[in-house]
Amino acid sequence: MITLKKAILFSRYEGNIELWLEHATIAEKSIFSEGDWSEIESVVDEIGIAKTRQERELQKVREENRTFTPIPRVPKDSKFEFDTKKFQNIAEDQYEMIISELWKSA
Repeated sequence: MITLKKAILFSRYEGNIELWLEHATIAEKSIFSEGDWSEIESVVDEIGIAKTRQERELQKVREENRTFTPIPRVPKDSKFEFDTKKFQNIAEDQYEMIISELWKSA
């Protein structure tokens, strides 16, 4: 089972079991039982994989956001008119595209 003490020791030795075997005190070595080090390594790897995946998904969303068609800002007292329905349709299409891409990558 992973405990806070084990995680701290793992971090102190930067996940390097050779360093731990060579430099850990007897008390530090007694904290670990068979398989604990590799269990912590597995969790660290899983976190790294999840973080990488999350970063890729976030990057996709950022790239897709760059392609949005900006809605022009118009002063309230302006007589400028534009087709609001057209811009609403564009925004809805882009929203649906982002959601579908996120579902695909999940």
